[in-house]
Amino acid sequence: MKRAVLFLLIVFALAGCYDRVDLNEVEIVVAMGLDVAEDGRVKATVQVLNPSPANSIVSGGEPFAKIESVADSFTEAVRKANLYSPNRLYFAHNRLVIFSEDFVNTHGTHHVIDWIMRTDDAREDTFILITSGKASDILASKFPTGSIPAFEITQIVLTNYVNSLAVVTTAFDYAKDRASQIPMTVMGRVEQIKEEDGSLIVYKGAGLIHPHQFMDYLTETETKGYNWLTGRFGTGLIVATVKGGSEKFTYEIVRNRTSLTPKLVDGQLTFVFSAEVTGRITKLESSKSLNDPFSWPEYLHAIEEGIKREVRAAVDKAKEQGDFIGLGHLVMRRLPKFWRENEAQWEQIWPEAPFVFDIKVEINGVGKLIRFL
Repeated sequence: MKRAVLFLLIVFALAGCYDRVDLNEVEIVVAMGLDVAEDGRVKATVQVLNPSPANSIVSGGEPFAKIESVADSFTEAVRKANLYSPNRLYFAHNRLVIFSEDFVNTHGTHHVIDWIMRTDDAREDTFILITSGKASDILASKFPTGSIPAFEITQIVLTNYVNSLAVVTTAFDYAKDRASQIPMTVMGRVEQIKEEDGSLIVYKGAGLIHPHQFMDYLTETETKGYNWLTGRFGTGLIVATVKGGSEKFTYEIVRNRTSLTPKLVDGQLTFVFSAEVTGRITKLESSKSLNDPFSWPEYLHAIEEGIKREVRAAVDKAKEQGDFIGLGHLVMRRLPKFWRENEAQWEQIWPEAPFVFDIKVEINGVGKLIRFL
């Protein structure tokens, strides 16, 4: 009996290590960029960690190294990259895939996302980004000494997402959009701005991506509107004016709760955008008007109009480019009978649907004042 118990314990212990990965036998991938090679084929740039930068001749002492490969397809390019590495490429720690605009238009994106979702050691929460330049240039950006571009870019993505200035999209989000039949995916936009003393990485706005075509970029206002409509808005600022435009102030959103609901009002499809917003005024030209309780409705109204302006900007962009907000999917879930009856005419119906706003704003504090009196 004791031998049987001991045997089972040994079996269970060994079973827990069957898929272990020896770090000495793999190259840890932390980012990947996809461009179009000069001959039109796929160019993949893989950024890997270099655990011993001081002893590395290949990377010039950097804590990371890059591996480039060119092939006819994405999958072949990834496999070919292993030819330039003494160890197997390991994608379990990869956080970024950056598409160049040219790559999307030439090779599409669907097969890349499919590979991420099906590969055992790839992550479904990998961030997918779009750039108008070259993805390899983004990954070659110089940051403070000892830093790794993939980690720095990831932190920039997360910071700007919290500020609602950009969109964060993962491979799983992309796959979910395809399953929901949303016609295009919204990806965060990353750009490299070259300056005299180096380069600067800017992550702001978003790009509209059809599986096989780049459509357009969203402005900062349109991006914030998209975040409002899809419930992704975190914190952010609203710059508004009162007193007929003579006084400008800044409202910092601390927390919010939003919803977008399709309804039939007298047979007319209507979208109701509701929001409960709490924040504080962080910059004010003068405290005089704010001290007057009768002036508070004017401030609240100005903030409401600022939110409406951002939401309308995103809706107008959707009317121009297509339903990237996912309104059709929303109607299909909430109003299934209406959807079945009008699916064929959806692209003609939804742009005529009015948007109704139900926004409640609360001011719970005041920050910086330019003038106290």
